[in-house]
Amino acid sequence: MCFFVSESLTKVFFYSDFEFYRFGVFVKIGFVCLYLSLHYKSKVLKVLFLFYLIHLIGLLFLKNESSLFLNIKSNLLYFSKYTFIFIIIDLFNNYCNTKSAVNKVIELLFKILNFNFVLICVGLIANISYLKTYKYPSRFGFDGLFQMNSHASYIYIFASIFVFYEAIKHKTYSRNLIIIILSSMLVGTKAIYLFYALLSIYLFIHFRLWKSFITLVTLGCSLLYFFKEYFFIFITEKAPLFMALNNDFGLFTALTSTRNILFEETFSKIVNHNYWGFVNLFFGGSYFNEIRTEFGFIDLYLFWGGIGGVCFLIYYYNNLFKYFIKNPFLKFSLYSLIVVVALGGNFFTNAVISVYVVSFCFYYKLESS
Repeated sequence: MCFFVSESLTKVFFYSDFEFYRFGVFVKIGFVCLYLSLHYKSKVLKVLFLFYLIHLIGLLFLKNESSLFLNIKSNLLYFSKYTFIFIIIDLFNNYCNTKSAVNKVIELLFKILNFNFVLICVGLIANISYLKTYKYPSRFGFDGLFQMNSHASYIYIFASIFVFYEAIKHKTYSRNLIIIILSSMLVGTKAIYLFYALLSIYLFIHFRLWKSFITLVTLGCSLLYFFKEYFFIFITEKAPLFMALNNDFGLFTALTSTRNILFEETFSKIVNHNYWGFVNLFFGGSYFNEIRTEFGFIDLYLFWGGIGGVCFLIYYYNNLFKYFIKNPFLKFSLYSLIVVVALGGNFFTNAVISVYVVSFCFYYKLESS
C-alpha cells in the first residue's frame, strides 16, 4: 500500500511540474535499508553481493570516458532496480510463505486495482490528465494513479494471468475478471494489447472455439478491407504519433516505438566507439542512460553480460516462474510474457511491479505444492 501511495504522489507531482516528485524512490530506499538492517544474516545479502561483484567486473573493463567511480555511481540506481525484486522474494520467503498470507496480500492488491479502476473510469469520462497513461494528449490510455505506462502494463498483465487462471480453474467468471479486462483495455499500451492477443490464442484453443476464431478473423479482415480508408482516418486521429512513425520510418518502428532505432544506435556506440572489451561480453557493463535499447532481454545482456544474464535469469526462474511450467495456461502465459518483454522494456528494471509479480508467483508456487 505504501508503494502505491508513494507512486501515486510521484505521478501527481510529476504531472503538476513540481521540481521534486520522486517520493517512490525514497520510500523504496527506506524499505531496503530497514529490511536489510533487520535481516543482515539473510541469504539475500549474499545474492546481492554476488550480483554486484558480477556488475563491478563489467564496469572495471568499460572503455567509456567516465571514471570507475562515476560509472559505479551512475549505475547504482539501475542495479537497485534490477535486484529490488530479490529483496521482495526474501521478504515473502520469511513472512508470506503460506497460502493464507499470500491470499491476504492478493486481496489487498485487488482492492488497489479495483480502486484504480474507478479512477480510470473517472479519468476517461472527465478526461483528467493526471489519470492518463501518457502525458501527451494525442495518445489514448488511462492508467489511474500508476506512475508509468510500463508499471501499469505489467501489473495488469500479471493480474490478467491471475484472474484468467482462477476463471479456468473454477469455471466461473468473477467481478475481478471483468474489472481487470476492462482496465487493461483502457490502459491502452501496446504491451497489454499484444499480451491479450497472444492469450486469446490459448483461450480459443482451450475452449475449442476454432469456428468462432475463424469467423472473427474472417469478419475482421473483411471489415478492414472494405472500410480501410475509414480505419486509417480513425487511427490517424486517435494515434497520430503512431501514424507519423509509420509514415516516416515504417511499421516496425511504429510498433516498437522507435526501439529498433535505439537498438542500432546503441550497438553503433559499442562497436564504433570500442565501448566494450572482451570481458564485457561475459559480465556486461553499461552506463544505463547511454547504453540501452529498451528491448528487455537485450538490455539485460548489456547490463549483466552473458554469465551475469544467465545467472540472473536462473535466479528469476527458480524463485518465481518454475511453477508456471506445471500448468498449461500458466506455461502459455509465461511464453506470452517472454514475447512481450523481448519486444518491450522496463520489466526487469521495474521495481514498482515487484510486489505484484512475487505475490502472484508465490500463489502459483503454493498451489502446486
